[in-house]
Amino acid sequence: MQVLVCRCDNINCGCGLTCLQRQMKSRDGRIEELEEALRESVSITAEREMVLTKESETRHALEKQVHALGRLYRLPVFCVYQVA
Repeated sequence: MQVLVCRCDNINCGCGLTCLQRQMKSRDGRIEELEEALRESVSITAEREMVLTKESETRHALEKQVHALGRLYRLPVFCVYQVA
């Protein structure tokens, strides 16, 4: 997006918009861009959290199965520790 900045000393630039109006329009456009970027970031973060939660649940279920099979066949079972 092109940023419109009025650098004149006149109250009215002659383009139909005052300097303040042009600056406000530019600022509003930038705010909209930042809001969209924030929404996208939140969406990506939520998706990643869902994937991590699902992986954690799957890993926990598999660990339970390993322990159950170890008890069934009287095999030594090693604990799996999550590394942060």
